[in-house]
Amino acid sequence: MFPLSLPLTAFFAASALSSPLGNGGPTSRDQAQSQTCSFIHGPFLAPNFPDPSLLKVGNTYYSFATHPGKDVQMAKSTDFSSKWDRVSEPQILEIDQAPWAGKAKSGSYEIWAPDVGQQQHGSKKYIMYFAALDKENTENHCIGAATSSSITGPYTPSTTPLDCDRKQAGVMDPAFFRDPGTKKTYLVYKTEIPAEYNSLSIRELSSADDGSEGLEWPDRSAATQLVKVNSPAGFSDGNNIEDPFLFKHKDTYFLLFSTHFTGDGTYNVEYAHSSTVDGDYTRVKDPLFSTGMMGCDNIIGPGGASFVVDGDSVRVIFHSLTAEKTISKRVAYTATVKVDGNTLSVDTSG
Repeated sequence: MFPLSLPLTAFFAASALSSPLGNGGPTSRDQAQSQTCSFIHGPFLAPNFPDPSLLKVGNTYYSFATHPGKDVQMAKSTDFSSKWDRVSEPQILEIDQAPWAGKAKSGSYEIWAPDVGQQQHGSKKYIMYFAALDKENTENHCIGAATSSSITGPYTPSTTPLDCDRKQAGVMDPAFFRDPGTKKTYLVYKTEIPAEYNSLSIRELSSADDGSEGLEWPDRSAATQLVKVNSPAGFSDGNNIEDPFLFKHKDTYFLLFSTHFTGDGTYNVEYAHSSTVDGDYTRVKDPLFSTGMMGCDNIIGPGGASFVVDGDSVRVIFHSLTAEKTISKRVAYTATVKVDGNTLSVDTSG
């Protein structure tokens, strides 16, 4: 997401004026391919589709994104690289049914960075993880979970938050991960302690077949810090690290995240790797995505990346500022990532 020092009234006012929910569908400009670098596909879903998640169901890719107010955004694609369509539903996330969620003075629940996974047992419901304001302290966020029998919703929130961490300064940016080897499920997320000392953590979710799968922490579960902002020595993150995402390729776990400020060109996507899911992660110096990377002048402040391991390919969706460099206008791009041992790189073959 973005640092809490951002003037929220200005952000939500701008977002309301440019609400993508009023956009009936993709335009030819939305679907135009970049002429600057053909291996980065987009922009898609203008004028605003930030913090996009990614899930493949059958042959269709789905993405959920941040939207100021009382809901989230949703889009889908059967092509991934050339066309994304918005999915319009009366209500995707029934946030009014979450008694723990609070509202800002603007009336917004500040629902940020949704991510969706699916249960493997029983009715195999879809679970949306999201951040919303904490009713007990609307300066902070909690992480909630909501379920649906359909990928497109509506998603009904649990009556209690999954995590608030009220001893610190709240939690946000949840991302679901199922270990393909052990089949255990986890949530990675950002903790504010406060902003200039924030960190990324992981915690095991329930994998039980009693209906609690993905909705509770097992008794043995405890949060483990994976990466802390501006560390280890030699890394400077602009006092901000957020939007974590975890995937496994062969025997290596890759933790992706964004650093710096989402509203300007310093924002990027970096990564770390580990041989164990909650073990020591080694940060890599060179960002995976950054402003103007490899001659892509249309990529400005990329971040909020999510991934799908799709056979031998790793697909990624992320947001980028437009040439206007306005936080209320962050459009989506897609690409393919290559994995070579512990190293990730963008596939430039198109």
